[in-house]
Amino acid sequence: MYMVVSHWKPHPGKDSDFEATGLKAREFMRAQDGVELISSFRSGDEYVVVHAYRDADAYGRVVEDENGPFAKLMQELNIEQYAEWLGSERGETID
Repeated sequence: MYMVVSHWKPHPGKDSDFEATGLKAREFMRAQDGVELISSFRSGDEYVVVHAYRDADAYGRVVEDENGPFAKLMQELNIEQYAEWLGSERGETID
């Protein structure tokens, strides 16, 4: 399994907008082939999103492809108007 942990910080006063937009994004992502898990939680003043994909190839098809479903979704939702992406850790699980 390929896991990603992303960190986001909402812009001042945009928490509820970010949460609503994030919910739409997670619902969409859960429906993509190769997505095994996507969930989020708040940690201090940041949001943490945990994604799991069948493998690195699935992640590449869904997220890294500049014409893939994630890129189209981010363009449609314009999520960065509500929050700043701080970065992500990613890699194969070592069960």
